[in-house]
Amino acid sequence: MDLDRTPAFQIWIDQTVQKLGEARHRGEQLPYVDVAQTAELLVGSFSGVQALS
Repeated sequence: MDLDRTPAFQIWIDQTVQKLGEARHRGEQLPYVDVAQTAELLVGSFSGVQALS
């Protein structure tokens, strides 16, 4: 199938980055956490679990 799902995943990653950034500003996150990498990890992991279930 030639369906490009990249934009949908990128939107989800961007939203997660925003939420993690807000949490950082509220002091709810350790300072060494890389927000962008964490967002990609969470979205990728959840998507993988969904694909396998």
